[in-house]
Amino acid sequence: MKQIAYVGLDRCDFVYHLANILSLQGTVLVVDNSIRHDLIDSVSVDGTRQMREWRNIVYAADIDVAKSNTDSYAYVLVYVGMEFDGADLDGNDYLLVMPDYAAQNITKVKNGIPTELLSGEGTMIILRDYCSKRLTQKSVAQFIGIHPKKIVGYIPLDKDDMGASVSLSYNHYCNVKALSQDMTEALKYVSGVILGISDDAKTQAKVMAAATKIK
Repeated sequence: MKQIAYVGLDRCDFVYHLANILSLQGTVLVVDNSIRHDLIDSVSVDGTRQMREWRNIVYAADIDVAKSNTDSYAYVLVYVGMEFDGADLDGNDYLLVMPDYAAQNITKVKNGIPTELLSGEGTMIILRDYCSKRLTQKSVAQFIGIHPKKIVGYIPLDKDDMGASVSLSYNHYCNVKALSQDMTEALKYVSGVILGISDDAKTQAKVMAAATKIK
């Protein structure tokens, strides 16, 4: 079992699509421990925050993963959002740190996540909603106190991604085909690392193509 925590912008689309991609390789538990609960609200078809099963993905909310039996799952995705604490950072094989460029959110990352963890092998930092050349990965990295190369990329603010996010919240489903190329490439990169296929471009392409066929 691999456990992945998402700490970052309170927008559940990346975790939702990542779960779909990982589900092609094994069972997935997705836990919405965010304050807004936009992930569980988006996938819930009856307006409640009850556990929901879809394909080989189980969605749940407000679960203490450390005290739960998750051995039956191949992957556990914990969606935390920007209101996180030390408990959210423990016990993960991978930590996705995905804030936007807002000063308050970058400051939360700087003050809330130890520098050694931010620089750790299992941590992937991707900045979201890039919209100005005045904002650079290098300046963010310097402020946080890490090497710029630790920020593996950024996702520009894009109307297709915003539209897909709104569609997910209303329709309780969204296909990866609706996303921008930049968002798709970020999902390809992260899933490739987690699945251990980041050096196999052919397999990665097959996985992403299969994701477009999920109904």
